[in-house]
Amino acid sequence: MLADFAKAVVRRFYTQLFRDLASAEECISPDYVDHNNADAGHGPNVLRSHVAALLHTFPDFTIEIEDILAEGDRVVT
Repeated sequence: MLADFAKAVVRRFYTQLFRDLASAEECISPDYVDHNNADAGHGPNVLRSHVAALLHTFPDFTIEIEDILAEGDRVVT
């Protein structure tokens, strides 16, 4: 059951975040770390800024989940 819940969160993340940056609050932990930029800080605002920049650069950007696997609270897309 946890794996199904985790998959649902990841699907929601990919389908909603790129249309509504405010949804980052619902999907991202306050402990989130962007490992590409250790100086960026922590939390949903870091990811929101990253996605906003991505969408500014590539306004037609989309993500399609081809496969999703989960075990426990770990999900791979």
